[in-house]
Amino acid sequence: MAKKRSVYFLIILVICAFTFMSIASESGTSTSSNKKEKEKEEAAESMKSDLVGTYYGVNGSILVLFEKENADYFYSGQSEVTHNNTWEYDEDENMLIVNMKTTAIFGSYSVKAELTEGVEEFYLIAEDGLDNLRWDDEKYYRISDDTKIYTPNECEKLIEENRGTDPLNEITATPTPTKKPAPTATATPLPTKPPTQTSATTAAASSSNKFEVPCAMSYNTVYEFGINAELRDSIPYYDAVSGYEYVVVQVICNNNDSSDYFISDLNFQCYADNKLCDSYYILADGVESSATVSSGRSAEIYFAYRVPSSANSIELEFSPDWLSSEKAIITVK
Repeated sequence: MAKKRSVYFLIILVICAFTFMSIASESGTSTSSNKKEKEKEEAAESMKSDLVGTYYGVNGSILVLFEKENADYFYSGQSEVTHNNTWEYDEDENMLIVNMKTTAIFGSYSVKAELTEGVEEFYLIAEDGLDNLRWDDEKYYRISDDTKIYTPNECEKLIEENRGTDPLNEITATPTPTKKPAPTATATPLPTKPPTQTSATTAAASSSNKFEVPCAMSYNTVYEFGINAELRDSIPYYDAVSGYEYVVVQVICNNNDSSDYFISDLNFQCYADNKLCDSYYILADGVESSATVSSGRSAEIYFAYRVPSSANSIELEFSPDWLSSEKAIITVK
């Protein structure tokens, strides 16, 4: 009997020992995991702190990343600095994300940069679609650890001080200051829709004049357009109407000609199932339906059409030159 008790006691001791070792192992693993998580969080906070500063973009812009994760952006030639942009750091992807403010019609858009070179330099890239129509991929260099709310004149001065001189001696040519809506082909009058990748490679030319939104095109090699459209139930000051929707159209125009160029909703017509639709102004702050675009400048306009909800097809006709019969057909639906 005493021998059996000894055996039972030994078995119990072994079980207890294994249980203790298992608990200790789990505790050690948990402690190690918590330690790694804490180190990861600390590294992320450190990177966020390092990112705070003022940056020069080689296309001719200034980007300021503030400590509270808001950002200011200025592009050379603009009349004001855009505030209330935001930024964030994705520690899993080691990526900077800048969320750009825009009008209330289409909402904000984001540009991203992989921080492979740390915080001294990075390349902000837009996603496909509408973002790519609004943003040129741009290399940024850190020019100051300090941050402040700059005036447009102060931003222009910073751009001039850094233009054509690269802090890391990688850029020798003076960057072109003109803003492009998107990479485009150079055929006249209207090339095909360019590829959707964000590289600056131009698309192959074609005689087709048919596009789908969002799209980019050029006319006479000097006028460039980025065009997008979305269906909405209502627009400012116009409530939803049973059986109808609104097509909200956004046009970005870049004028590379030596003279002014006028663009408006009058350059467009909308057809739903081949029937002409009524146009509407968008009555909102900061939203224009027409613009006179000076040489080397860009402008952005918005307007809308009311279409039947039951429409099987919705197309825009765009005539860049009123004196010409040339036009592009842009499919919305």
